[in-house]
Amino acid sequence: DEYKFEQAAVIRDQIAMINQLSKNQVINSYKKPISADIVLFELCQNKCIIYLIMLRNGIYIGDKHYVMDLYGEELIIIAQTFLERYYLDKSEVKLVYTNLTFNDNFIQTISAASQIKFDNKYPSQVSSLIEMAYKNIDNIISDIDIKFQYVKAAIDLAQLLEIPVVKRIECIDISHNQGEDTVASLVVYEDGIIDHNQYRRYNLNSKNEQLINGNDLLAIKIVLNRRFSGNIKSPLPDVILVDGGVLQYNIVKNTLNEIGLYDKIRVIALYKGELRDPILDTLYINSVVKLSFNDNKLLFRLVQTLRDEAHRFAITGHRKKQLKKMTLSKLNDIPLIGNKKKQALIAKFGSVKEIAQATINELQQVNGIGLKLAQQVYDYFH
Repeated sequence: DEYKFEQAAVIRDQIAMINQLSKNQVINSYKKPISADIVLFELCQNKCIIYLIMLRNGIYIGDKHYVMDLYGEELIIIAQTFLERYYLDKSEVKLVYTNLTFNDNFIQTISAASQIKFDNKYPSQVSSLIEMAYKNIDNIISDIDIKFQYVKAAIDLAQLLEIPVVKRIECIDISHNQGEDTVASLVVYEDGIIDHNQYRRYNLNSKNEQLINGNDLLAIKIVLNRRFSGNIKSPLPDVILVDGGVLQYNIVKNTLNEIGLYDKIRVIALYKGELRDPILDTLYINSVVKLSFNDNKLLFRLVQTLRDEAHRFAITGHRKKQLKKMTLSKLNDIPLIGNKKKQALIAKFGSVKEIAQATINELQQVNGIGLKLAQQVYDYFH
């Protein structure tokens, strides 16, 4: 309700983790609790995914995974090498279930060194954990596959732009409400992933008359100047992606020229298709050369994802800004409550709804709110 999407996502993931842990610990109800590791090996692209589940006295205590390059080796060789190294000093583990069958010579050698028994027949009480593991492996494979596609798309883009490599792309989007409360977002692709930790949001000066009138081109210019000011430590992108067509492309190129980065950063622009159909989008490689979706679907998947992420992130920031503005405006009619006290109330209770439900004693706990002001706030909402 308050547009706190990032915070909501964290809480959602925590709830899912608690539910998963609660569900997976039922195996301790068996008469003979299991103490063992379950190690699953799967192939994806030219990589080996190793998924490890740990059980101690019938309790699921956790899991972890590794992604290893095959380097031309067979899966069974990678698996044997991992098991030899991982269990060299794991004296507490005496039983390991795996999804691979190893030859007798390997089993005898590792058992003599570590006293661990290996078995590829799982007991029925761990079947729910195995099911969970394979679902998680599918997610890992999906991430690897997406990263592989993104890297391939970046290679194609580098060739189109006639530069050696594209390691980093930054995408800019502008959001405003009929020209007011302009917010810009910047999202980052780097080395095969869209890196949420490097996202940036810019609140632009609402007193600027041209921005109030919804001048997106000016907003782009302001953002670029702020992004590449001398005190910014982030590495330079190889490419800037902007949402728009030739006008947006040109304003980015001209601004980069003004700040001395014209020859260091390439620019591309993604123009929305008719009826906002992604298949009808157009990608401007420069002011003349343009591509359609069918020219390179992998590349469009990357740039469209970046464009959509930038738009989502800008809209989220804009909604937060609008909500704060609306929230404070609801408090304007209360006598003797200035901006500092309004902000203190919001900081304490989080929303106008919570302020309205607060008691007089609770209101007095806010810095600067005495009995008289607390009574006025309370009377206003009641």
